[in-house]
Amino acid sequence: NGILDATYNDKSCVQFFNNYVANISNFESEDCLYLNVYTPEYPSTNLSLPVMYFIHGGAFLIGAANFEYTGPHYLLESGVIVVTV
Repeated sequence: NGILDATYNDKSCVQFFNNYVANISNFESEDCLYLNVYTPEYPSTNLSLPVMYFIHGGAFLIGAANFEYTGPHYLLESGVIVVTV
């Protein structure tokens, strides 16, 4: 309902073990199934860009499909559309 603000990554799925943050409740949730699409800032409407589709592994134990720690900036600056699940 309404407009979704997609300018930030939402919470990741609850992790079996999280070594990065002390309070995991602020960064994780059971409501965590998202498709993330990152595009260069102002792509031309008639320009064909490569697309990288990333399916996160993690063995249902650790990690997420977002780029919380690294960011997709290098790929976007190279003109690549990034899709993560």
